[in-house]
Amino acid sequence: MEASEITLFLSETLAGRYRPASHLASGAFSGVFVAHDTVAGIPVAAKILKLSQAGRPEARQEFQGEVELLRKLNGCDRVIGLLDGGEHVVNLSHSPSGGNIPVATEYAVLELAAGSLADLILYGNAFKWPDRLRLYRDVVKGVHQMHLKKIVHRDVKAENGLVTERPTVGKIADLGRAHDTSEPPRFPVEAYLLGRGDARFAPYEFLWLQGTQHPEDQARADLYLLGSLLFEIATGVALTALVTVNPTGVIHANAALPEAQRERDWIASIPTLRDAALPARESFAREIPPVIRDRATGLLELLTDPDPARRLPTRAGACGYAPDPWDLQWLLARIDGLRRAIDPELRKQYLNSRSAVKHGRQRAR
Repeated sequence: MEASEITLFLSETLAGRYRPASHLASGAFSGVFVAHDTVAGIPVAAKILKLSQAGRPEARQEFQGEVELLRKLNGCDRVIGLLDGGEHVVNLSHSPSGGNIPVATEYAVLELAAGSLADLILYGNAFKWPDRLRLYRDVVKGVHQMHLKKIVHRDVKAENGLVTERPTVGKIADLGRAHDTSEPPRFPVEAYLLGRGDARFAPYEFLWLQGTQHPEDQARADLYLLGSLLFEIATGVALTALVTVNPTGVIHANAALPEAQRERDWIASIPTLRDAALPARESFAREIPPVIRDRATGLLELLTDPDPARRLPTRAGACGYAPDPWDLQWLLARIDGLRRAIDPELRKQYLNSRSAVKHGRQRAR
């Protein structure tokens, strides 16, 4: 969003209620502002579609689609909350005529976060591992809540894991690439082949244009992205970019090939990608506290396997069943185990709760 457009919106009031106060960030399609809710008297985040994109049906459709998905997810406590949204008309002055030209754009009002996981990663070792795992679990829970409604995110990364204050929790945000798999796709199949996300973090299959519109395939892609997020939280680096060096270049090279050739090349590349990921996992392991190093590295290897079919546990866990791609309870349980291993207070609480359950069963007999 250019400086002139930022200045323009800082003088507007959305829906006669939300007054942008400062500019937070801009993306390819929209800008985000800290705004004041004059009715509730609280600060909020206002996401506004750029005026240059407002005339593009695809951009408006994507923006409106994100708002609709957030409405469906209202009540999910680890997904950023939607407070309001709609259309806002800006009157642009037309110097030759001396009149105004009305231009309509879209806006969404969201709960305001204090920052993102990407911001916290910049603090290095000051970002302690108990907090890293707690906030990582929060984001995993947010994706789990989405999956329970058969919605995939497809753009999970630290930048899209927001952190709120009072209470301090992590929430998944930026659903511009998300898709409700129970609904018909909004975009052509090519968009889903590419995954509609950031190539630096993309599941490997997307680089060979092997993504599909099949719901379970998209859910398995989210599993990779959650593994990639774990790697990013530990190292500050994008896993796919590190392993493939130039993911955008890989996409462009494969896009020129016939579909059958791409599929053959993709299958042939899987063992090579596993080998290429070994140095990345070694780097990851060096950043992990020793007490959880092996388990965390094993979890990373599972989630980010180049073969989407191998991103789930093959045996039933403590829950008594082997999970499907939509069920992230097993992943939440593994993160809880890692947290207990490095946090004595959590471990004590867990042991006390298990003891209480055990004694309760004995008394019931």
